[in-house]
Amino acid sequence: MPLETVARIKNMGDTVGDDHDNELYAESFVDLNWVKCWGLGKENALDYFACSQFYDLKCNNEKLRMQNRPLSDLEKMVGIEYVLEPNPEYEPFLFVVVKQKRSSESQALKVAKYYILDKVIYQSPNLHTLFESRL
Repeated sequence: MPLETVARIKNMGDTVGDDHDNELYAESFVDLNWVKCWGLGKENALDYFACSQFYDLKCNNEKLRMQNRPLSDLEKMVGIEYVLEPNPEYEPFLFVVVKQKRSSESQALKVAKYYILDKVIYQSPNLHTLFESRL
C-alpha cells in the first residue's frame, strides 16, 4: 500500500478546520500511480485533490460524490466546498483549487487556496503566515 494511502486512511476521521489547515502548509501530496492511471486535467483535478490530506471528507463535494450528483449542485448547498479556479493558460501544469464556505447560492467566502503544480498538491499560505515567516 503506498505511503500516501496509509496517511490518507489515518487522517480520514480528522475534521479539517483552521488549526488543521495551518499545520499543512509545509506538506505536499503526490500520487504518481493515480496520475499514470487517470491522467491529470481540468476534468479530474478535483478528483485528484480529493485523494490528498487537504481534502475535507465532510465537504459538500463529498456528499455530492456519494449521491452521484453533479458538482453544479454545489451552489444550492450551504457549507464547505472545493472549486477549481479557471486557469486555461497554465493547464495542464497548474491547477488552483479554492476551498470556500458557502452561505447562500450567491455568497461564498474563500477560506484557502491549494495548487496542483506539476502533479504535486500544495497549500498556498495565507498573508498572516507569509508575514510571520518574514519576522
